[in-house]
Amino acid sequence: MARLEQLRPQLKKGTWEVTPLSIIFKAEGELLKAELPHEAKPIVKLLNGSYSLSELVGQLFHKNIPLRFQLILEVVSILGRKNLFVNSAMVNERLEEFYSNQYGGQNKSMEINSADYFSKKMLQALIQKTPLAPNNLTQDLDAIINHSNVLLVKENDMLIKNGTVGDKVYLLLNGSMGVYAVDKEGYTDCVGIMGDLSLFGESSAILGKKRLANVVAHKDSWVLEVNIHEIINIQDNEDYTSFKSLKTRLLINQILITAPIFQSLPHDVMQLFTSKCDLVTVDEGEVIIFQNDHLSDSSVFLRPNLDDHSFYFLIKGSVEVLKNGKHICDLEKGSYFGEVGALNEVTRTASVRTKTPCHVLKLSSEALNDVLAAQFKLALKMEEVADQRTKESLETLEEIEMDEKTQEILIDEISLSSTHFDLDDSLVEIDSIEAVDFKLE
Repeated sequence: MARLEQLRPQLKKGTWEVTPLSIIFKAEGELLKAELPHEAKPIVKLLNGSYSLSELVGQLFHKNIPLRFQLILEVVSILGRKNLFVNSAMVNERLEEFYSNQYGGQNKSMEINSADYFSKKMLQALIQKTPLAPNNLTQDLDAIINHSNVLLVKENDMLIKNGTVGDKVYLLLNGSMGVYAVDKEGYTDCVGIMGDLSLFGESSAILGKKRLANVVAHKDSWVLEVNIHEIINIQDNEDYTSFKSLKTRLLINQILITAPIFQSLPHDVMQLFTSKCDLVTVDEGEVIIFQNDHLSDSSVFLRPNLDDHSFYFLIKGSVEVLKNGKHICDLEKGSYFGEVGALNEVTRTASVRTKTPCHVLKLSSEALNDVLAAQFKLALKMEEVADQRTKESLETLEEIEMDEKTQEILIDEISLSSTHFDLDDSLVEIDSIEAVDFKLE
């Protein structure tokens, strides 16, 4: 079943009435009508069946019309509930799926009864859809297939055990597997469910770290077991300089999928995100984002890989967020910033400066909107975080300014209360005062 983003809502024929507070749509020959806010006007103009919701986002962006994904969904929901679309039944069905907890954007796995299904050609096609070998990197494709095995993991069998160290990376070709965290008492809790083309096990296999969870098959599942040590040099230091490095792609994928903002995203959206990113290295003390879009010509010339309307994801290092020169907070590996300006190309609300040498993924405003248009759940998460961050930074700034104002009042009070001291002669004895001649050198 197609995702909500691919839906093409088509309004019924009707008329529009503009009032000082809203716009009202009335269906032709029916008593159906809906009242919408004025800012919805550019959206409803495109709800004619010619554009999918994903394409609608692109149209609004390229016309420089400020957009909020929350508003788009609210408009579609209102018109759908009022039965004002030709395809209202389908619209409402997709919306229900989208807002239900069951919505994940993954298609159901087909039943596969034999490993023979996974021919070399089939494996090549599947692997190219993952960070293992995107963009038809033939050398990586051949190496991965030559050093891999296709496994059938039976329902309820454990593939990975918490606390162990492994040298294999796994790609779920077909099926469903659960990720189970284990507490100190040995109790397990399902923290995630993986579907087709999920990649896992990178951190332990590459960095030699202990596995952090059990991975158990929820149904009979086909898995590609990759002997990663036969393909890459584990001992090499990672410098995060190029996506052409398989080790770099695997480590970045591990960081991304563990970030809350990207959890449970369909594999094609994750692949789209990484394919549009640039890897950038930034020295300690560099300003990545300038508040109020202030960039000197020399800064742009010296740092051509950074610009003032991009989204950034921190792969390694730490940065500090400053507003009006005041420290707001620090961000570490796995955090992101710049979403407020990138979402709508508005003036930057804060500056971001590196505290250590950093490696970041940079995504242009246009590329970010392409990714969000493909996955509205990610867009809603990002809008929510952007709104919360704006609110928190303003509150923090108010607290800082209040503290400074309080200090100024205290200093003023001390100054006022100490402008004159009367010297009690009985407490001081002066035997003699010698004259000293001070010369200005």
